This record gives sequence, structure tokens and C-alpha cells, in this order.
Amino acid sequence: VEVDWDEAIRVAAENLAAWRGNGFGIIGSAQDTLEENYSLQKFTRAVMNSNNIDLISSFPDPRLQEEIASHLQPKGRLEDILKADTLLVLGTDASVSHPLVENRIRKAYNAGRKVLYANSEATRTSLFSTVEINYSKCKDYNFLFVLLAELARETISGLPAGFAKQVKESLLISGLKSCSVKKDDLQAFVKALVKSRSLCIIVDESLLRDVSGLQTIKALANIRFLKAEKSNCRIMLLGNEGNLMGAAMAGAHPYLLPGLDPVSDDKALLKWNKNWDVKLSDVRGLPCNEMLSNIGRDGISALMIAGDVPVSGNLGKASLKKLKFMVQLNMFSTELTDHANVFLPVTGFLENDGHFLTLDGKIQRLHRAVPPQGKSRSVSEIISLLAGAMKADGFSTGRAGAVWKEIGSSIKIPVPQNGSPKPRFELMKPPDSRNAGSGKKSGSGKNHQDHYRYRGNRLSDLVTDLQALLESGMKEKV
Repeated sequence: VEVDWDEAIRVAAENLAAWRGNGFGIIGSAQDTLEENYSLQKFTRAVMNSNNIDLISSFPDPRLQEEIASHLQPKGRLEDILKADTLLVLGTDASVSHPLVENRIRKAYNAGRKVLYANSEATRTSLFSTVEINYSKCKDYNFLFVLLAELARETISGLPAGFAKQVKESLLISGLKSCSVKKDDLQAFVKALVKSRSLCIIVDESLLRDVSGLQTIKALANIRFLKAEKSNCRIMLLGNEGNLMGAAMAGAHPYLLPGLDPVSDDKALLKWNKNWDVKLSDVRGLPCNEMLSNIGRDGISALMIAGDVPVSGNLGKASLKKLKFMVQLNMFSTELTDHANVFLPVTGFLENDGHFLTLDGKIQRLHRAVPPQGKSRSVSEIISLLAGAMKADGFSTGRAGAVWKEIGSSIKIPVPQNGSPKPRFELMKPPDSRNAGSGKKSGSGKNHQDHYRYRGNRLSDLVTDLQALLESGMKEKV
């Protein structure tokens, strides 16, 4: 039933008020602005008294964001690619996911730089490599571990005791066998890394999206540790959504408050309690996948979804029937909309002002290109209306400028590093040489970025003109 905005907000507010606490959760999108993600997490915490706030595209293990922030800093930037004498490119087809990065890789290759490329498959990006290794599918961490082991044997005499046991020759041979890599090929990589005086490591985030993700971060940090004394080594993580870290910095994370402060940190809680004049929960929230798999059963009873989530898997029709109340904020009516109690139309990025955090870790301003279409409103405006209807203070305006000013008064984005932590070698869990040591299904390929997906919506299924364009002969890369 179509109603006006006042009625829709009233119904949503009255029903959400009944589900304050850990039974409520919000699933947002990294493709929304920093202002919108800040507004969503503030509403979740300050109004709904819950830390169940996460992103559709978040890492399966929420700890990864904290580990990335602490282990992979300072982060690599585009200009580092052309400044480096050696590039180590891991697991990416940048021609699909990050064309600008591939452009820099190609320029570095043409300029005579060493480009070491390792992946489970050959890609267009691998055409610009001086040395290439194709390891077995699903064995990304296995390869990284043997690469690190061989590099450590070549660069330092006193290996940490625990790691020394893991890199015995016999174990190294079995590790190479597990990922189908020849020792001569591995040593060609290591030889180039040893000679490098300016190394840039470019790694696809898909290497972190399995059960070995935390260990992969340690392996990357350890490679940098081994190169720290003799070279300037930067690590560039190629995320499927460039604003993923920015959204976490804005607080759209179940374990982290704005500014990447842990929700369990007393000092941080005191700060935000004072800022928002509330008493926040110190209980860690549920990540997106756990919210969806814990509907009912004394788990999630009410959801707000900013965008779309496929009605399948953890969010099947049976789970949706267990929800007591659901609000969807989206540009399109989708299959999920049929199960929503309230649907609120939102503006897209062309209709919004705001800010994003780029791949380079820089703030980029977004200027509205066209006025909002129809009756749609921005996510921040909708949150302001809902909070007002629920008699919550501190949400007087949903304008991007006012929200950005509030963010700037409390935190800095990107979150500054308190000095560069002294590199140290961290022990890792050795991969299981009997299998992939990975959460990926054996034999599966990598999940490349789908450029036709926005806020969880598959645009090639929803936009008629785009469908016609694809059908006319322009191939879609997935």
C-alpha cells in the first residue's frame, strides 16, 4: 500500500521502538557515503541500543578490519606503483577490478621494473609480468607461506624458533607440492624480492575472504618486516569496494565505533556517550552473515537493510518469515521488497552530496549531479526523520554538510596512525598441506568484482537500458 512519507516514517518508528536492543540490526553498503554510514551506525547505537551494524560486502570475519588497520599501514598508494623497483602482484585481475591500478602496473612493466605476478589463474594483468607463478586454486595462503619461508631463509640468519621449525626443507617441499609450485619458480620470485630496494605489494582482497584471512594478513606483514631494513615496502589492498575501510572508520562495523575504537573500550565508550548524550552498549554486535543466519531463535527480530540482499542462503524465505519487522531503504523494488513491512525510496550517488575514502586512503568529495528523482530521500535524511519520530536527540538534520561537520568534530578520516609501529615478525599457523587451507570450495575460481552491482542491487537485472546495452553485444565481466 503506497502512503506518504509521514505515514511511512510513523509506522516504521512505532514498530522499531518495540525492538530496541540486540534483537535489532542494520545492514548497510560501503557504496554509501561516509555521512550515510555514520548516520546508520549512530541510529543503531544511540537510538536502538545495539551494535548490530555491518555492511553487505563486509569481510566474513569482522576482526580483519582491525588487523588491516594495524598490520597493513602505512597503506600503499597509486603513486607507489611507479616509484617501486619491484611489484609483487597477488591474486588480482586488476583489468576487471581496478583498471587504474593495472594501468600503473603496465607502465611499470614497460619502464623495465620487475613485476612478480602470482595467482591461481592467468589474467590480462599477468601479461605485464616479468615472472609469473600460477598456483593451485584455493591455495593462496599455502603459496604465501612458502614464499615467506623461502624469503626468510634467504634474508635472515636467526629465524624465530617457532617459524624455523615450520620452514625445514622437508616441510617446504611438501608446501610447494600442496600448491603445485616448482621450487625454481619460487626462487626466481625470492631472488627478485631480495634485490628489491623499493617494493610495492599489490594484493586482491579475495585472499582475505576465507578462513585463512587473518593468517594471510600476518604473512603480508611479515614479508614487509623482512624487507623493512633494506627497502621501502608498501602494501596496497585492492578492495572490491573502495569505501569499505572508510565505512568502518565511520562506525559501520559491529566491533568498532567511529574512528576504529573497539566497542569494548571504556575510554571510547565514555567519549561517544558524552558526544551523543546516551549510554551505549559495550556488547560486540553481529556481523552481516551472522545477523542473517540468526533471525529468530532469540536472535535478530527486526532488520533495516539499506540496499538489497538476495533472498537466498542465510536470508531465505523461511528466515524472512521469522522476522517481526523489516525496513528496506533502496532505489529499486526487488524480491526482498515483497517481504519488507516498510519500503523507503532512497537517492543514488548521482543525487547525493558527501564523501568517500578512496583506494589511496584519501577523502574524495562527491557533488550532487542531478536533483533527487520522485519522492526519494538520502539515507541520512531518512535516519533523521526516523530518529525524530522516535523522540531521539542529535539527529536534527540529515544534510550531508551537517553530518560531515559532526564527524569532523569527533574523529579524523582517514584515521591517523599513532606513529608507525615497529615492524616485528609474527608467528603464523602453517597451512594444511593436505588441502587448500582455505574456506573456498575446492576447484572454484575467484569471485571477481561485479561492476553492475550497487548497494547489493544487480543493476544489469534492474535497469532496462543497461540490459539492452549488454544484449547488444557488450560482454559483462563477472
